[in-house]
Amino acid sequence: HIRDLNILKRFGKGIVISYQGDDVRQGDFCRANYEITFATEVEPWYYTPESDAAKRRDTAYIARYADRMYALSPDLLHFLPKTAVFIPICPVDLRTWRPVPVSADPNRPIKLVHAPSHRGVKGTRYILDAVERLKSDNIPIELVLIEKMQHAEARHHYEQADLLVDQLLAGYYGGLAVELMALGKPVICYMREADLKLMPSDHRADLPIINATPSTIYDVLKLWTTERRNELPALGRRSRAYVERWHDPLKIAARFKTDYEVITAVQL
Repeated sequence: HIRDLNILKRFGKGIVISYQGDDVRQGDFCRANYEITFATEVEPWYYTPESDAAKRRDTAYIARYADRMYALSPDLLHFLPKTAVFIPICPVDLRTWRPVPVSADPNRPIKLVHAPSHRGVKGTRYILDAVERLKSDNIPIELVLIEKMQHAEARHHYEQADLLVDQLLAGYYGGLAVELMALGKPVICYMREADLKLMPSDHRADLPIINATPSTIYDVLKLWTTERRNELPALGRRSRAYVERWHDPLKIAARFKTDYEVITAVQL
């Protein structure tokens, strides 16, 4: 387990590592530093003192040998050396994920989608509660939970959606949000301000995400399914433009290629 890094380095190999999430995120840090975090909602075995300590040991060891360390979410920079760099994820091919405009028909129920790979992590219970309250207020709304569903069926629901509710506890959006934004769909997600400050300012200023927390999700959904519903198509178009600028896999690959060339040149 990672003990080959010193051997690889002695043989002049470039070493690059990309952290994606819970491969480095630690529960004790999240509980101590975040008011809102899924570390307080998940099962006891999800984060343990032993797993947190192991991640710290591994990260320190890898940092001795890695030429580059990347974080695919800005909050991960809290757990990595100051030399680590935030790089956006690129889970979609923009040539095959083409926009499907949000419906402009004000008479059809708003269609929300939510895909909880882990309900505790995603904050699903807060979303379900908010939707039930909206229904009791006679606001026409339909929620589709994407669980245990074939990809083709899930993709159909994504394309028919008016709005994605991504996650309310993590502090940043995930790969599904990128997919829905590529389809031209607006996204609701909790965006933690302390983590956003770790992003480049121009990237941060471009964010089209509708921010919501567990305590505000009802009000946010009510606002965007009533008073601001007519703004959803335009926000969907802005979301697509955002993905084209920041999550284009060809642009990100070019960035990696440049870094790899610098690393290999130094090794040689």
